[in-house]
Amino acid sequence: VEIVGGNPGPVVEVIDEDSMPRSMKLTLRAARLEDLLGVKIEDEEVFGILDRLGLRPRDVPDGWEITTPSHRFDIAIEEDLVEEVCRIYGYDAIPTRTAHAALPLKPSGRDGIDPAALRTLMTHLGYNEAITYSFISSDRHDLFSPNVQAQVIENPMSKEQSVMRTSLIPGLVDAVVGNIARQSTSIRMFEYGQCFSGDADNLTQGFRLAAVLWGLKDPENWAQRSKNVDFFDIKGDVERIVAVGGRNATFRASTLPGFHPGQSADICIDDNVVGTVGCLSPQLVGSLGVAGEIFVFECDVAPLLLKRQLHHEEVSRYPSIRRDLALVVNESVSSESVEKLIRESVGDLLVEFRLFDVYKGKGIDSIDKSLAVGLIFQDTAKTLTDSDVGTLVEKAVVALEQEVGARLR
Repeated sequence: VEIVGGNPGPVVEVIDEDSMPRSMKLTLRAARLEDLLGVKIEDEEVFGILDRLGLRPRDVPDGWEITTPSHRFDIAIEEDLVEEVCRIYGYDAIPTRTAHAALPLKPSGRDGIDPAALRTLMTHLGYNEAITYSFISSDRHDLFSPNVQAQVIENPMSKEQSVMRTSLIPGLVDAVVGNIARQSTSIRMFEYGQCFSGDADNLTQGFRLAAVLWGLKDPENWAQRSKNVDFFDIKGDVERIVAVGGRNATFRASTLPGFHPGQSADICIDDNVVGTVGCLSPQLVGSLGVAGEIFVFECDVAPLLLKRQLHHEEVSRYPSIRRDLALVVNESVSSESVEKLIRESVGDLLVEFRLFDVYKGKGIDSIDKSLAVGLIFQDTAKTLTDSDVGTLVEKAVVALEQEVGARLR
């Protein structure tokens, strides 16, 4: 006004009282301050810090009550006051201290297995864990599970994710194809995940464990010739997994779609079918553009998590006796059924059954095979004589002849 002249106009001030910062009353508890900082600061020092910050502290039971200036709108809760005290006191003045907490022991169930134990066992067996999509293409589903209904997604992200998976195998096989394209020579992968079956009104889901094997059995080395994995490699892994629960896996020949008819079987626990193991059919593998055989297994997780209580017996002080038999049976007779018949006929004195040779060829009919088995007998109360064992072997041979038409070679 002094330079340019004129008269100043009226000053108009408009204030929104609801939006203006206001003073607040907060309480800082001494115990809370010590819990968060991990160090005890004297009450007089805390009071002085708050006073120098212009927070107008007042002593109250168990702490201090402060009134924040209106311009300190960054202070709204008790933890903000702790931060202010810590800032002035000095971060470097707070010593490092190891935290202490109560760690109660988690109860361990005697009748169940932790699912994490299955994952750990699979890694110990040399498998790498994979995580695949829960949605797959309808073509992949029809290729592996043509007789199973899959829930169709109304608004799929892509054609490759148009149905909910009913099996873990398609995703794992796709992962195998991708790894082979990247020049892998040996693949061992497993997945622990959910599968879905039924329609939208009656959709069921459950966890399954699946694995896939392809390529070399062992890394290439000078000490031995390279050998590819076979059916018995993955079958042995299945037996090892089931054994965690203190039970034995049995196998029944099956002819599921997508599997090799001569190298596939149902996995049974306590005579209940819980999964499938085998080699994928050559036609299916060929359609994927893969050279070599792909072996897979898949089973429900729930039966694997059940644990049978182990019972220990005294080790016999008396020697064992072994008898070897060469049995000629029809080609359709399994060694498992032979073992079952022998055990039923001779009882608990048979402590071990060993199948050590299978022969087909000269001297044997084309529809038959020869099984060489070792029978180990032992008693916990006395030493068995040759006569005792001879009687037991005779009973076993008679039972085999009557039930499966076996004869001694």
